[in-house]
Amino acid sequence: MAIVIDQEKKSSPWFALFIIAVILLLVGLVVYYLFFVDIPKRQEVILPASLQNAKRFAGVDINVSDIVGDTVFKALRQDIKLSLPNDTGRSNPFVPF
Repeated sequence: MAIVIDQEKKSSPWFALFIIAVILLLVGLVVYYLFFVDIPKRQEVILPASLQNAKRFAGVDINVSDIVGDTVFKALRQDIKLSLPNDTGRSNPFVPF
């Protein structure tokens, strides 16, 4: 029977202190950025010329009844003929052949 004698490992408090310091540092940074840092003010955006024209047209009020009731609109004809859906497939696709 062998006798094994293990030395006691000396636990170093430095690692635990390092972990606690890192956690405290992170908590401090979170508190600082949540409560003490000013939020940057909103800056004015300068629009390019093409978007400034679009902004001008966005304010135009369109009256649909004037357009639909116009004689020119009524004189327009439809070149594309609508096709009716054909019967495709079987009425019950799960019935065996």
